[in-house]
Amino acid sequence: MKSKRWFLLFLFLAEAPLVAHGQDIKFNYLGKPITTFDGYSPIYLKGVYAAKDTFGMRQNAVVASFKANSGNPFSFPILGLNSLYDLTRYMDRDSVALYADNTAPNFKSWEIISDAKITATSIVSDYIDNQKVQPGMIIETQSNPKWTTYVVSVTKGKIITSGWVNMKTKHMGTPNTNVIILNPLTKIWAANFNITIPSDSRAIKGVVQENGVVNNKIKSGIVNGVDTVILPYSKFGGASAYVARSANTGFNQQWNAGYLSLGNKYNFVSRNTSVNNSLVSYLDASNSDIGLQFSGNNKKQSIEWLNGEKVTAAISPTGQLQKINYKTSTITKSAKLTDDNARYIFLTHENIIVTLPDTDDLIDGYTLKLSSFGDGDYKIKFESKLAIKGNVDLKNDNWSKELIYFDKQWFLS
Repeated sequence: MKSKRWFLLFLFLAEAPLVAHGQDIKFNYLGKPITTFDGYSPIYLKGVYAAKDTFGMRQNAVVASFKANSGNPFSFPILGLNSLYDLTRYMDRDSVALYADNTAPNFKSWEIISDAKITATSIVSDYIDNQKVQPGMIIETQSNPKWTTYVVSVTKGKIITSGWVNMKTKHMGTPNTNVIILNPLTKIWAANFNITIPSDSRAIKGVVQENGVVNNKIKSGIVNGVDTVILPYSKFGGASAYVARSANTGFNQQWNAGYLSLGNKYNFVSRNTSVNNSLVSYLDASNSDIGLQFSGNNKKQSIEWLNGEKVTAAISPTGQLQKINYKTSTITKSAKLTDDNARYIFLTHENIIVTLPDTDDLIDGYTLKLSSFGDGDYKIKFESKLAIKGNVDLKNDNWSKELIYFDKQWFLS
């Protein structure tokens, strides 16, 4: 059997801190290190490394795993199948280098104290578990408006706090309640990455995260950079799969580009699945100066519409109408026009009355194209609740006109 060389410097301890050079490190109730140290401390190790060959399922299929607040911390859902039959339902055989998840648990019994006696800097109760309550834990009142504080120290039956602040008024004081909760998680993260480039930094470039691919085999297939999925056992969806935020406080700086695609065949693709359909493929709800801008560098068209393989409409790179089609309907008898069509063709062999569209959903400049073809023996009369400027009594001979809505009246020319 071929020997395997394992290189592993990776230490997990449930209750004790990671130790390097025999030196422990202590933290205050804000989670800040207070130990003075020489060389490397537990949080300043020279490096943490792990390597192995993966196989099979769960812990065998992953090299390193980090799980926060998990009720089952050493069960990893990498190819987490439960039966032989499941191997036929999930067709991929996964291997993972790094796995991370975070679970937002319900409150434990000791995290809810309902008979608390609260002072300006303390909480007294027989239900305080001094073996589980730790300095630095955040506390909130259950009633509104909420008050908040954090644990400075704890002894049997008593918590010393840093004082109380009202989360609505931002004023210090003492809450009038006897129900408090510890560890009120409101937002969880599986991973949180940051880079810092100080003003005197030697670095002039930075990337928060790089996802790279080396593909020397698969010409066309599922090789993706980032796959963000709503998992099948989720009862609800999410807000945004990708968010690029600017700073709303401090110096209020922005990204130059919220999304930049370089040299790809299709820079943005929107598709439905067999189960879910999109409501809107692209929505601009901003108050930007320009909603959609083209630089004029496209080779053929800047916008193109297809019906099957036919190009039905197009706008040139310089903004000229290159090909256009009007949704058209024919009128043979008295009828009411609507804004469902852009052109109406009159092919009547009788006198008719044409009622103009309702204007509740129209804005100034709305235009309909009207054309008539006939022998001129019959009348076409236009009417509306609004004033109509122009000749409203026409013959059914050959003519083309435009009907324009502006300033709460119609213009027929």
